[in-house]
Amino acid sequence: MTDVKQALLGELLCIADSKWVLGHWYVKCTPNGRSVPDFSSMAGMAQDELGQTRAIFSFIEQSYELPEYQVEFGRPAEKIYSMELLDEAPQNWADFVVTLYLAEQALWSALEGFVGGSQRGVSNFCKKFAEEGYFHRLYVDGWLAAFN
Repeated sequence: MTDVKQALLGELLCIADSKWVLGHWYVKCTPNGRSVPDFSSMAGMAQDELGQTRAIFSFIEQSYELPEYQVEFGRPAEKIYSMELLDEAPQNWADFVVTLYLAEQALWSALEGFVGGSQRGVSNFCKKFAEEGYFHRLYVDGWLAAFN
């Protein structure tokens, strides 16, 4: 595998693994929402994150000729490349919101880095996922404003 193809794999795994963990954070924390709109917003964001993860995993499996579901279910824990800030569960609501802010911003930046790149398929799905992430950031921004 070329160095470029290996680097792309590493970047896509970091994005997908981080979205996978973040999506599960949303699922786990949904019952802790402060209102019905919180519940529905977090459920929708969980669906976005986990759906985008599955799409990236599928792209990787097809592009790198891996067996189906190998990337999602066939890797040991030490081969999961999610953001380190998602390794610890949030301790309270404020910790949850601040971590979401950092994770969503980092994911948006990583996705935007591929938009307009030479890999048309990667560029297209990264653009779409970054656009969807805009609404996640609006939700988090609302909670940050509420803390002031």
